[in-house]
Amino acid sequence: MTDIENVLEYLRKKTTGETENTKGNFNKMYLVGAKLSGANLEGVNLSFADLTDANLSGANLIDANLTGANLTRANLKKAFLKDAILKNANLKDANLVMAKLKGANLAGAEISKADLSGVDLIGANLVETNLTKAVLEGAYIRGANLLAANLADTNLMRADFSAADLIRACLAGANMTKTNLTGANLSGANLSDANLTFARLSDADLSDADLTIANLKGASLSGVYLSEVKLTEEQLNQIKK
Repeated sequence: MTDIENVLEYLRKKTTGETENTKGNFNKMYLVGAKLSGANLEGVNLSFADLTDANLSGANLIDANLTGANLTRANLKKAFLKDAILKNANLKDANLVMAKLKGANLAGAEISKADLSGVDLIGANLVETNLTKAVLEGAYIRGANLLAANLADTNLMRADFSAADLIRACLAGANMTKTNLTGANLSGANLSDANLTFARLSDADLSDADLTIANLKGASLSGVYLSEVKLTEEQLNQIKK
């Protein structure tokens, strides 16, 4: 029986109640291109599995273990991944549009060039993740931990990063038009050449942040902590009073 057949057999038994109290163990399995749209994989172990090009759209992966899994180009649109573990997983070029990842652990994950439009990452662990050139337009990332994460050249338009931890994060060249950063901690962050047009930065901590040639047109910075931050006269004139 192939690895994919093993998963399908597990799902069949789960549907009939034969595996009601058993969590599937698919560690290191070869599941390239697997068609698992809408599958109930809650709590399963898919650590280090190869799910390249797999279709997991709408799948239930709540509490699943995907540590080190290869999800390159995988379709996870509208998938449920609440509290899932994706540490060091590879999600490059993946489709995560409107996926539910509240409280998920994505520390060290590779998520460059992925589409995370409208994704729910509230309270998620994104420490040292690589999100270079990813799309997070309209994403919900409130209270998430993005310590030292790489978000260079990302599309963060209208995303909600309120109360998020972005200490030492790289946001160089990011499009943060109308992004909500209220109360966020951006101390030591690299915001050089970032577009912060009409961004909301009220009560944020920008101490030691690099805002070199950043566009602050219409940005709201009331109550912002700007210790050791150097702003040009042009930038000061751009800021919303």
